[in-house]
Amino acid sequence: MLDIVISLVFLFLLLSLLASALQEIIASWLDLRGKYLEKGIDNILSGQNFEGRSGVQSLSDGFFGSVLFKKLYPPHIKGKPDYLSSDSFVSILLQLIIKHQHSTEPLTLASLKTSVNEMPTGDVKELLQYYLKEARSVTQFKISVLNWYDEVMREVTGWYKRAAKKWLFAIGFILAIFFNVNTFSIYSHLEVNPEIASQIADQASGFVENERAILMDSVI
Repeated sequence: MLDIVISLVFLFLLLSLLASALQEIIASWLDLRGKYLEKGIDNILSGQNFEGRSGVQSLSDGFFGSVLFKKLYPPHIKGKPDYLSSDSFVSILLQLIIKHQHSTEPLTLASLKTSVNEMPTGDVKELLQYYLKEARSVTQFKISVLNWYDEVMREVTGWYKRAAKKWLFAIGFILAIFFNVNTFSIYSHLEVNPEIASQIADQASGFVENERAILMDSVI
């Protein structure tokens, strides 16, 4: 009886691992992480314009087309970037909005306020003005923007996880149909063939021991 229970648990574990692996392959193929990152950044910057070299343009378009962003993710890398650190986000954002600032001059709150005040009306401008009003230093201002970005990225992570769960459910359902997974029929088969249940239980024990050894090696 115990071998049958272990066998059932092990078989469903293998099925779930297969579903997870397929979900990761599909996510990579469809570039889901990159698309959700882009959606998150676009959500942050949406509705805000800025004065670029070619005139007034969307801050979101300017962000993804900026030199700093392109250097982080050169053209030879396939797909969209699936991660952007908060420090990189702040650097790119400041590069777009700061004006009248020589590269050798230290960044000051005064120059930041001047550049932000010159931005076209928009939600991002209002938020940056609020952060500047509350900040007592450039570092404090940057920390506020960092926290803002991190908060939105946590929400984006939630979007991705919900989408991944839907994919995982669909893949699991398809696998269950493909392999004709039926708990009662599997149980009945193992009950009639205890030697098979014993073999599967032994394989499960070996699998657990192998995973434990790998875990211990990684800790050491």
